Amino acid sequence: MFLQRDWIEPLSEFNVAGVRYLVIGAAAIAVPGEIRGTDDFDVWVQRNAENAERVRRALAAFGAPVEHLTIEELQSDDPIYQIGVKPLRIDILTAIDGVEFEDAWANRIAANDGDVSFPVLSRGDLIKHKRAAGRPKDMLDVETLEQAQG
Repeated sequence: MFLQRDWIEPLSEFNVAGVRYLVIGAAAIAVPGEIRGTDDFDVWVQRNAENAERVRRALAAFGAPVEHLTIEELQSDDPIYQIGVKPLRIDILTAIDGVEFEDAWANRIAANDGDVSFPVLSRGDLIKHKRAAGRPKDMLDVETLEQAQG
């Protein structure tokens, strides 16, 4: 798999810090080989105090501006912390539609890009999430993923 360098570096910092996270969105769709364009990179982080501390520490090590990002924000159920600008923007999410983190973590798949390994939302959980989100592009993704499943 090939990810933008700007996306690999924070994943590497997440790994060093022991962050529990899952790559989701278009990058997760690409893992089984279904490529589609995207203007951001979505990462879903587990929502608890310990992981929030790790996320903040990893983002700081990456060089992201975290001075106004609180541990409480990283534990709330709806924020998206954004780093950078499209098309290389990174979105850090603490909740997604249709799937609970613990269930998704148990079903995760491993992917890598060069020397960096990272956990990815499974195809089944990706389909559940995309269905629950329900946007037109999500429904196209569901169709693509289901056709690829055969």
